[in-house]
Amino acid sequence: MLTTGDTVPSVVLDPVFGVALDLPATLTAGPVVLVFVGGLSTPQTRGILAALQGTYGDLDRDGIRLVAVTSSHLDRARDFIPRYHVLFPLVVDPEGRLRQRFGLDMSSGIAAFVRGLKDEVRHARDMVRLGRGWFEPGASAPPSWFILGDDGRVATARGEAPDVAEVCRAARTTVSPPSA
Repeated sequence: MLTTGDTVPSVVLDPVFGVALDLPATLTAGPVVLVFVGGLSTPQTRGILAALQGTYGDLDRDGIRLVAVTSSHLDRARDFIPRYHVLFPLVVDPEGRLRQRFGLDMSSGIAAFVRGLKDEVRHARDMVRLGRGWFEPGASAPPSWFILGDDGRVATARGEAPDVAEVCRAARTTVSPPSA
């Protein structure tokens, strides 16, 4: 996983709806909060996105851009965004290429295979018991978040679900003061 001080990898974040962000080139306009979440079908992801939605206006007003990356497929995201009124850019990454670029790849090795099998069995049980929909690959991808500073470096990196208050506090400390 990238850590504080690492150079932001050169990637293009192409959201489902909206304008693409070319990193690190667009960081000169201000910091970006980049949140990686699992599949859109999971309650954890929905909770994270709802909490971020609640603070999106404040971050935007402060010149801080917020982008979420999901492991869901494009068709699911196109349905999810208007249904849940997501206002910030949402990028789909079903193959995990963006996760790999940020050092979050969890898709290789025997441990990933066993974890995926365990998730499929748990989901099949929940389908029968709770009436949940079909299993979504990548739904169990652990959340992580980064604050990318306007200097082209990672200002903050956390391999955990974002605490919105901590994200806001950390993002505001990365905003460069306006030049006089």
